[in-house]
Amino acid sequence: MDFFSKHKFTTVTIIVLVILNLFTLSLILIREFRKPEPPFIPTREAARPDRVMFFLQRELDLTEEQAKQFIQLRQDHFGEVQSIQKDIQDIKKKMMDELFAGQPDEQKLEALARQIGEMESRREMLVNRHFMELKAVCRPEQREKLQHLLHRVIHREQRLERRHERMGRRGPERPLNGEGP
Repeated sequence: MDFFSKHKFTTVTIIVLVILNLFTLSLILIREFRKPEPPFIPTREAARPDRVMFFLQRELDLTEEQAKQFIQLRQDHFGEVQSIQKDIQDIKKKMMDELFAGQPDEQKLEALARQIGEMESRREMLVNRHFMELKAVCRPEQREKLQHLLHRVIHREQRLERRHERMGRRGPERPLNGEGP
């Protein structure tokens, strides 16, 4: 090897090593400065019973008996709420049908909107009752933790609603016919 070949080989080797070092350092820095994953906070979208119950059992330190009571209360509650949600969706479909009728009847639209308001009110009362039932199952120290968790859930939902409003919509986009994911 002559001098220039040796010099070229050394230069290329140094450049490759510098690039590898920069790549390794960037991976280390990305891992160190990446935000930690936030703790799971149940939402309506993520309300899979197994995940939520595991989360509640862990966070509230529920006994086996309390966990069974929570599961039963949740099943009863979601059955009632789903029924109301279905009724609300049916009324919203009627509203859409009326809106796109030849001559929409504004009084009928107002009556349907009032029905939705009454059902939303009923749903909120069911949620309040459900929380009171959960609270009744808890020991005093668990009640404080439950209250803290519920506040976190409410604040998270409010932040999501504000974000959706800033984006020009109130929630995940769904087709008007009620079908979709």
